[in-house]
Amino acid sequence: MAGPQLSPAKAILLAVQLATKADIPTLQSLIAEHSKTLHRELVLRILLSHLPETVESSKYVSLLEDLVSGGITEDSKYPANAHSLAEMSEVEAQKKVRKLHLLHLKWPYAPDDDPADPFFELLDDKAGVNLLLSRTGKEETGNETKSVGRDLRGLIGPWMYGDSRWKRRKLHRNSEIRKQVAMPMDDSLFANERCVGWEEVFQWVTTQAAKSWKTAVEAVEQWDGPGDSDLGSYGDGIMWLDENDQQHLERRYARAAIASAYLISEESIEALNGADRILSRIITLMDQDRTPTLQAAAALLSPVFDLGDVLSEKNALHLRNDLLSDRNILTSPNETSLRLLHALLVSTYICMKTGHKLTIRRAGELALLQNEQEQGFTLSRLMMSIVNGPKEDDKYWIRVRNELLWLRSWGAEELSEGADATKGRGILGKLSQYLIETEILKTLLKNTRRYRLVFKQGEPFKPVSLRVHGDPISIIGKVLEQNPKSYAKINDFIEMGQNMVKAGLVARSVSGHTKPLDADQAREQESIAEKRVVSMCIDASLVEDDFETAYSYVVIRLRNIAGPAQARTPEPANNESGLFANVPAQAMDDWSWRAALQAGKYRRTTFTTKPSHLGNASGNPEIRHLEQRMECLAQALRLAPKATLPEIINVFRRCEEELETHVKQEAEQEAAWDAQGDDQAMPGGFAATPMRKNATAGASRAAEEAPLSLLDLSVASAARAQRSLAALSVFRGNGSGASNHNAPLTARESNESSRVATPDSAARNTMRKRDQLKNAAVGGLASGIGWLLNAPPVRDGEEDEDAHHGSP
Repeated sequence: MAGPQLSPAKAILLAVQLATKADIPTLQSLIAEHSKTLHRELVLRILLSHLPETVESSKYVSLLEDLVSGGITEDSKYPANAHSLAEMSEVEAQKKVRKLHLLHLKWPYAPDDDPADPFFELLDDKAGVNLLLSRTGKEETGNETKSVGRDLRGLIGPWMYGDSRWKRRKLHRNSEIRKQVAMPMDDSLFANERCVGWEEVFQWVTTQAAKSWKTAVEAVEQWDGPGDSDLGSYGDGIMWLDENDQQHLERRYARAAIASAYLISEESIEALNGADRILSRIITLMDQDRTPTLQAAAALLSPVFDLGDVLSEKNALHLRNDLLSDRNILTSPNETSLRLLHALLVSTYICMKTGHKLTIRRAGELALLQNEQEQGFTLSRLMMSIVNGPKEDDKYWIRVRNELLWLRSWGAEELSEGADATKGRGILGKLSQYLIETEILKTLLKNTRRYRLVFKQGEPFKPVSLRVHGDPISIIGKVLEQNPKSYAKINDFIEMGQNMVKAGLVARSVSGHTKPLDADQAREQESIAEKRVVSMCIDASLVEDDFETAYSYVVIRLRNIAGPAQARTPEPANNESGLFANVPAQAMDDWSWRAALQAGKYRRTTFTTKPSHLGNASGNPEIRHLEQRMECLAQALRLAPKATLPEIINVFRRCEEELETHVKQEAEQEAAWDAQGDDQAMPGGFAATPMRKNATAGASRAAEEAPLSLLDLSVASAARAQRSLAALSVFRGNGSGASNHNAPLTARESNESSRVATPDSAARNTMRKRDQLKNAAVGGLASGIGWLLNAPPVRDGEEDEDAHHGSP
């Protein structure tokens, strides 16, 4: 316990210590024990100066209530302990009290109805709104826009709807009216004066739309207006205003939202979708018919109904000034202004989707001013973007035509509005329909005979670029890069290159002017252009993983047109004597061998185009690809200069090594397949003994793999021919008479006996289907040229039968 003997100075110091520690219960006991020293004003100053701001208000609200009512009682559970001040003298305690510098209460016991509250009355509405919303939308947590609605409801609402503050505004308004009775004023001015605080909030929202449109969009989506306030546990959390005030604030809020949509200055699809979200939110709050999304509206192209007097040139001034003014017809919260805003949003979306960047405010100026020159410039920019579209997509061109015509009239031709139905009123309304149709047709016709080519972003190719370019043939390479699969039209590009030569674009003088060429020089330049174009097409096909096309260009095109890489031949030293003629400089083909080398270096991937047919090539794709690469490298060896031969030979050697490896693997796989197909693995057969089986297989495979000389091949062919002729004589004997009716049986018995007695019977038993076909072919060949091999003549049936019986 602090005890009654505690001096006033030490009691004050102890109260300061307890307030600093936020020990409210002990402080309450101390105040009850020393109520004369710690009176109400002193305690409030101590709390104001030393109580931490992080303490929750629920912990000290009860203390303040007891302090105001005078019912503070001492709690025996929390006694005040003054042991920390026991050793301090009274003089030292008084010195420390004088150095406390407690904050003063500006208005110690201000009544609730006092009109001069110093805390808020001296703070104007603009400063209050800016202070309360100074950090709104600027959090660093990644959810900056999620707190906008929370701050508008929880900070602005309670501050604006303070009981005395709202009442004082009404009193202030009445006093101003009494002072200016003689001056007639509009009711809207009175309403704006009465709601000057909310006007600052609306101004803040529109300012955010120009700076950070995401904050403005989230403010409109998360906040329903001045009626949406979070007062916490005070009352029911809902502020009930006068009907006139409520309607006025709702109209002002809707006007601020529409103005925010016009003020979004970012030229992107995302920002445009944000403006559409604002429009959808306002339509919902105003209970209007919902509009389709921008994507759906651009696909439907629904007609825009009558806009009345909104489409007027004088209203264009409202796009720049006084967007929140009640006289601004464009931001007025009604059905006509919302319909106009939606039409401008769809028009802007169509332009940006095509490639021409535009803002909502700029689209509004085109629609309101109806300046033919500005609209013509906009159409030109649109056509420049459209020309780069797909060339063979009919649906694309139909859609583009419908969209451009809708931008002109906003679908007026679909409405029954009399003679004015065909009058343009959109962002291209001043242009005639004939002009737009003509531009579309011209672009469509040009697009069918040209390729896409862009030097800089947003700047299409112009014909003058060919004349000023230092190497016009290199432009063909850019065309191949920007147009996929265009390398297949190699004849068109060769013709382009040769036309450049004929136009005199490749030969220039020192000053840069076109230099005429004679017939030989023109043919040489055309040949160079063809070689360069073929090399460019080979490189382009390799970039797009079409090796088959590159290979065909190398073995067909380059073989016919390419020449060896040659340098300028030096002039002889005795040129002045006249004994030697000047050797003309030879052109250097430095493109063909490089293209062939690049084709030879190409390796198959999963993205490589598969061949359409194999022809006589190997069925193994790796072996076939390596063989094609070696052909390309061989072509490069024929064309390349001597200095580059080692590099090409190294690549060729690596291809050979890979080819040998794959061929060896294929042979091993074939041998394994042959072993799997032997009679030993035939289903339904009798299994032989292991030793005999291995010996038979080894002998058969040894006989197959033994090399044959030409003499051995001739003897084998003669033997097969004899067997064929003998079999033929047997079949011929069947039809000779009744005396030979046993010949087939005798032959069959002879065959059966020979099948058992012949030493190589096992080899014949295991003969494969492929070997049978080969033997039949060789036998037929031997029978046809048997007279060259001294084959015996065909014997009669009897001699043939004796021969068969006499065989071992």
